Amino acid sequence: DWMTLANVVDRPVQAVLGDGVFGNLPTLDAHQHLLRQIARVLAPGGRFVTRQALIPDGFDPAAYRAEVLLRQFRSGEIDEAEFGFGMRLVGHHENCYDPNAFLLDNAELYRKCEEAYRRGEISDTEHSAIRRYYFGGKTCILPQARWEELLHQCGYRFAIHRCHGKAWYDYFLVYSCVLDAPAI
Repeated sequence: DWMTLANVVDRPVQAVLGDGVFGNLPTLDAHQHLLRQIARVLAPGGRFVTRQALIPDGFDPAAYRAEVLLRQFRSGEIDEAEFGFGMRLVGHHENCYDPNAFLLDNAELYRKCEEAYRRGEISDTEHSAIRRYYFGGKTCILPQARWEELLHQCGYRFAIHRCHGKAWYDYFLVYSCVLDAPAI
């Protein structure tokens, strides 16, 4: 349980690697708590590296609508994983994401996908790719600027490492973080 990391790690470590570890957190406070747990286990000069799902600066929801992702998948522009993951995180942004609370209603977006499947608008293969990423709760997906502000508030300085080759690299960014000062 990442939320109790400081209780599990018995001595400072040089590195903490987390791929999507913030992915199903329900609140901004939970993000902050986890960042502080990680800070508590890092040795001086230690590094925290994570791939973080975000609403990136300059995000255009229209470019990631479910119908756009479906068209891209059917034409071979994106693979099954890019399609399924994209449908989960950004495909229903305009009608399942609350930008004021930073919450993605996964139950609602999967309900919409299930309805499209029942109507025959998506195939078995497409439905399976979407279901691979199923989560039924609400997820706090922060705007990039808010995530970076939170990193600073928790005492981290960071660099973003841009990856290429997959559609999700637009909204699933790699951060390499070090502590400027001990976390509060």
